[in-house]
Amino acid sequence: MQNLSLNKSKRAQERTPYLSIGQVKYGLFKSMDCIIDNISKGGAKLRFADEFSAPRIFTLKIENIGVTHQYKCKVRWVSQTDLGVEFLSTQARWT
Repeated sequence: MQNLSLNKSKRAQERTPYLSIGQVKYGLFKSMDCIIDNISKGGAKLRFADEFSAPRIFTLKIENIGVTHQYKCKVRWVSQTDLGVEFLSTQARWT
């Protein structure tokens, strides 16, 4: 995937450090674990153990104290093992 860049000054919301485990879900049954490095209402920075060729659109699943959040994401930039994503929609449910 090409290196897409997004200047920090172009973000609509400031990101907050988060450090939580998430899961990128794509295709029928494919998934990849990641670390959510920081997050805002509009997007997040994801970190992977190895380089990951993510599809342009995927679902990010985050479980947090009895609530599972699923975000439809669009890749905004890529840098080796990091991805910047924009949230296109969100869904939360109690687990």
